[in-house]
Amino acid sequence: MNCRAKTLYVTLMRLTVLAIVLAVGPAFAGYSVINNSPKLSVYPEWLYTRMMATKGWQPSLDVSEQCKLSFSSPELVPAQCEAHYNLSYWESFLSKLYVDFDVTDQTKFQRVQFEPQPGLKIRGLLGLQIEKGKIQKKPLIIVRMGIHGNIDEFLAERFLARIAYQDLGYHLLVIESLTSHGNLTVNTDYTIGGIEEGLHTFYILNLITHHQLEWAKDISDIYLMGISLSGPGVFIANYLDEHSLIKGKKKKADLKAIELFCPLVNFEETYKEHTKPGLFSAFADMWNRRRLLAIRMRDKKLEDIPWYLTLFDLTPRFMPQALGELNLKRGKPIFNLENFKQFPDLKLPQEFIDHVNKSKTLYELNAFWNLYKNEETPIHIYLTPDDPLVMNKLNSELIREHKQPGVFNKVTFTDLKGLHCALAAEYQWPFLVELVRRGFDIK
Repeated sequence: MNCRAKTLYVTLMRLTVLAIVLAVGPAFAGYSVINNSPKLSVYPEWLYTRMMATKGWQPSLDVSEQCKLSFSSPELVPAQCEAHYNLSYWESFLSKLYVDFDVTDQTKFQRVQFEPQPGLKIRGLLGLQIEKGKIQKKPLIIVRMGIHGNIDEFLAERFLARIAYQDLGYHLLVIESLTSHGNLTVNTDYTIGGIEEGLHTFYILNLITHHQLEWAKDISDIYLMGISLSGPGVFIANYLDEHSLIKGKKKKADLKAIELFCPLVNFEETYKEHTKPGLFSAFADMWNRRRLLAIRMRDKKLEDIPWYLTLFDLTPRFMPQALGELNLKRGKPIFNLENFKQFPDLKLPQEFIDHVNKSKTLYELNAFWNLYKNEETPIHIYLTPDDPLVMNKLNSELIREHKQPGVFNKVTFTDLKGLHCALAAEYQWPFLVELVRRGFDIK
């Protein structure tokens, strides 16, 4: 095949794949492909363009014999698979920022949007496994992004997406955070917390299991993954999946397994810890102010906060006021529970409905742990030590020590090294693939 014919062939194949993906358009009016919509980033255009054009860090695919032998053990031994890379400062920075994995290729990934009710938009990035012009029957991994996680930037979670889509060869659906610039730009009303994100995830899960999306017929099993701030929403989706009723009887859980990386558990307690004066709290507050540009543009009181004083006394000012107002304003989720009538055979747990109805503040709404029960779905939690963002002692360690309210019958733990589960450069890449595979109990 000469060069011109080869180029034409590749172009035709890409157009065919794109036509197939676009053809799996809405089976209902609340789902659309938004590839042609503007990219929504808080970064200046010149920086965003250069950042997206820069190849991420490329991990070595080599694996040591010691590490490879450990794969035959019933339990992985992380210490035998540490990477010990001799990275430059730039490589070290890139490895923690994002790995080399192109999520902008529209022959593989489509920006999509769910709209369960007027004015509520949920943006995601969908990667379907397509071979010879046909979507393959494969499992799906749903990834809930961490704080400020935005499908148009997609940095910190990219190493997990690469493992899911490229190394395991699964379908991938990434859903952005409620705190992302994208979400805050396309939605007039906004909130934060596990209940809202959990409802979004459970709704999308039911769109798939009730085959209300064209591509749902090509999903064999469904796995769920969450990072950091998305933790409570993943727990809520798990609870609703296990304890909702189908045709009046307890349903079998649709989620095969769940993995959580450095998850938040207790929202209010962790937030209050971050309001205490200190260098890290001050930096986080100013960073959040920068990243939450969309809400500052709507609220003059937030824009007028004298944030520069934080440089001198290290006392957070922006998040205390922003969350203080949101706490009083959002005692109920924006997502209307009536949306689940779209699935006539489904009924949410009555205790959950009662909890939502009686909640008067955001903190009350997200203090759902007394009704939480994990009894069926395996959940694997990964932790790194001395986490400055999600303090283990206020979160996952309470589950491990049986001090956290709720039922956690199927939860297991793996301790890893690194900073807030930025694992790409800490361990040999084949180990990370094996880690995710085993966490989901994929044979």
